[in-house]
Amino acid sequence: MSPDITRKVISIFPLKKSNMEELTEKEQIVLSHLAEGKSYAAMAEIMSLSVNGVRYYLRHIYKKLSVETRAEAVAKGLKNHLIPPI
Repeated sequence: MSPDITRKVISIFPLKKSNMEELTEKEQIVLSHLAEGKSYAAMAEIMSLSVNGVRYYLRHIYKKLSVETRAEAVAKGLKNHLIPPI
């Protein structure tokens, strides 16, 4: 396919942003605390949330990053520069 045709096809079907780019500020903070190894209770206290509030944010993070564990979430967050290196 020629470059001109490729550009036309891409302009017709714009690329969707990755869910990873859509983490909210609070989700990024929770992910950073997760990377530091903090417990749910410690995160809740630091962020003035309940433990269930932390779990709420984690569910959304896992869904957006398409992961199932803490380790996967942290690895993907670091790999994609969503959180600063530890």
